[in-house]
This record gives sequence, structure tokens and C-alpha cells, in this order.
Amino acid sequence: MFLICYIFILLNIYCEQIYLKDGTVIYGDFEGEMDSYLVIRTKYGVLTVPKSEIVNSKNQVNIFENSDLKISIEKSREGFIRRFYNNGVITATQTISFDGIIVSSSGFIKDGIYYEYDESGNIVSERFIKNGVENGVLTEFYRDGRVKARIDYKDGKVDGKAIFYNHNSKPVLERSYSKGVLDGFSIEYDLEGNVKSKVLYSLGKIVTENELLETKQINDKKVEISSENNVYDVKLSTTNIELDKVVKKDISSRIINIARGKKIFVYEKKKYIGSFSYDLDYNIIDLTGNIPDGYIEVFDRKTKLVFEFFSNWPVSLIIIEDGKQIAEFNYDKNGKATRK
Repeated sequence: MFLICYIFILLNIYCEQIYLKDGTVIYGDFEGEMDSYLVIRTKYGVLTVPKSEIVNSKNQVNIFENSDLKISIEKSREGFIRRFYNNGVITATQTISFDGIIVSSSGFIKDGIYYEYDESGNIVSERFIKNGVENGVLTEFYRDGRVKARIDYKDGKVDGKAIFYNHNSKPVLERSYSKGVLDGFSIEYDLEGNVKSKVLYSLGKIVTENELLETKQINDKKVEISSENNVYDVKLSTTNIELDKVVKKDISSRIINIARGKKIFVYEKKKYIGSFSYDLDYNIIDLTGNIPDGYIEVFDRKTKLVFEFFSNWPVSLIIIEDGKQIAEFNYDKNGKATRK
């Protein structure tokens, strides 16, 4: 039987400020524990932080196991009926439509890890419930206990990765979502685990090859390698503005038009690592994936956009046209752009 190497233990507290020994402050929800790490969901994604690095605080209260929380799900004419149990006693009932909308809910749903079983007592799924909906990783199992799927949820919607496995524990399908909508690559694998097909989505719509070709970016960075610290000092050759900033090697980008603004796909060594969108005022709409710290050049026709990222979030933007800087913005934690 396939051994599941880690077991999450849900934490029943929303902690606005999580302090680390190095002085870092993380804003987010404690979601679980695996081995010597705590799982924290922030606005920008899920972090695993060593327990030893977290400073104890009165705001960080008890870790507890909810092994007696169970859920049953049955199909109905309107969608699905979900019943929640605590120590064998039904505590709440939900009716959910086929498109995931809660039609009705009654009773009290305790935050915690809920287990679903089949008629033979085999575990079907393990899910984190907070505020009555899925928050965190949902794991589905085959009858023999092998993992069938792992799906990231936030506020009841698929948000992040959804990976499906065959009986040999090899992935057959991997998809990226943002707030319940396909956003990023959808990858299908063959029986040996090799990539069979790869489709790129942007906010639920397939990005065609022609769209990518039309918006393909030519990276004209001139890179100088620093032998002392193995970083890269970037000189923008199309402008008289010199940005001696630390960036990662082999970062490229592509841009497409969307209804509300623009969407940028980011690649490292030609491999997709994330995307983000901004509106007509350069405010950040969404961000998916893991974009490294440093500077990213984006070419939108004759305009060059230079985004600075830190901790997987943009912190500044410089706009250049005809070799001259025409605007500069700073970003706050909510993605609002403020012109300097």
C-alpha cells in the first residue's frame, strides 16, 4: 500500500501576525502541520515554515486533532447534499449546486479536518473545512489507500494546483486554478509520466499559439556575471536608465490582452513558473504561481515595463518608452499601484 508520508493537523486559529526569529512577520492562516513544519496560507500562497523558526505568541494557540469529524456526500437532483458529523452526531447539512454554490446550510460546522468514508469503511477523502467550506488541501483516495488527487482550495474554490494520479501513483493530469477558474498550464501525462499534452489557460480561456507568437517577448538584457556572489547585474540596453539590480538568470515573459487589462506569463529557463494580471491603471488583479525575487522585463509593443518582485509579489514598476522613463509606481500589499 502506498504510504502517505505526512498527516496534516489543523490549527483552529486565524493569526494575523506570525513572528519569525529573524524578525520576519507573516500575515496568514495556520492550516496544518507536517513533520517539523507548520503550513501557513497567506494571501499569496501556501508557506511551510519550520516550527523552530516561529516565535511563540499568545495569539498562536492550541494545535488540535479533529479525528472525530466526518462528512458524507450524496448526489441529489439539485446537486449534492453534505452532512457533517462530530463524534457520530450529525451537526450540519448543506445543499450545494452542481457548480459549487451553497444553496442552503443549517446547523453548526466546526472548523477542522473532515474524513469521508465509503460503505465499506475505506477512506474516500480528507478535506480541511473552515467557515463551512474547503480551505487548504483536499486529498482523495483510491479504495486501497493510494492518493487519487490533491487539490488546493481557498474559500470553497479551487485555487492553486489540482493534481490527479493513476493507481501507480503517477500523475495523469495537472491543472492550475485561480479562484475556481483555470489559469495557467493544464498538463496531461501518459502512463509512464511523460508529458502528453500541454494547454495554457488565462482566466478560463485557452491561450492560442497565435496569441503567444504575436506577443512573444524578445529579451534584450545584457547580463554581467558577478563571480563574487554569483548574481547578475542587469543593464537595460534600450534605455539610458541603468538598473544595477539583482535578478535571476533566464527569466522571460509573454503578455496578452484581457478584458480588464493585461496578463503576463513568466518563465524561468523556458519553463512556466507563474502569471499575474494588471488593470488599465496598473493595479494588480491576480497572481498565480511562484515568481522569484528580482526584476522582470515585459515588452508591450514599444513600451517596456520593468516589474520588481519580492516575496512573490510586485513592489514597484518602471515604464519606459523610446529609451526614457515615463512613469514609476509602487505597490502596496493589496496590489494597488501608486504613482511616484
